[in-house]
Amino acid sequence: MKNNILSKYFKYLLVIVAVLLFPLIASGCWDSKDINEKLIVTAIGFDIKEDEIIYYTELAEIIKTQGDMGAGRAKFTSIKAHGKTLAEAGKNLDEKLNRPLYFSGVRAVIFTENFANQYLVEYLYRFRADENYRKKIQTVITTDDPETMFTTIQEKEASVG
Repeated sequence: MKNNILSKYFKYLLVIVAVLLFPLIASGCWDSKDINEKLIVTAIGFDIKEDEIIYYTELAEIIKTQGDMGAGRAKFTSIKAHGKTLAEAGKNLDEKLNRPLYFSGVRAVIFTENFANQYLVEYLYRFRADENYRKKIQTVITTDDPETMFTTIQEKEASVG
């Protein structure tokens, strides 16, 4: 009789634990960060100068306006980092920033001809494998200096991406 009561109690306890844990496990979002805690990347540029890869990023800084509830306008800034490899340049960029990057906002990727001749295939393999990127992105190969492109367009309060 005592074992039967313990067995019944254990079953109820197991059901309660399962009901409480299931939403947490099923949601899949328990370890995600809020979008407001990330830096939204709208454009990326790559160049090679003096045997180093230069990695340019355009970041959207969302500024809330007074009268709008939740709406705001975006101001864009660019940051660059460099390294001997793509991975090193990305790591150096991450070290300059105080928050993680959000790559789903990327609308344009700009490559210089020098970079494209040497690293385009490698970058495209990385791009295809990374689920953080938007899959429909404008891709541009140019002879112009990406730094000039980013600064000139941002001076007009517009976005490269």
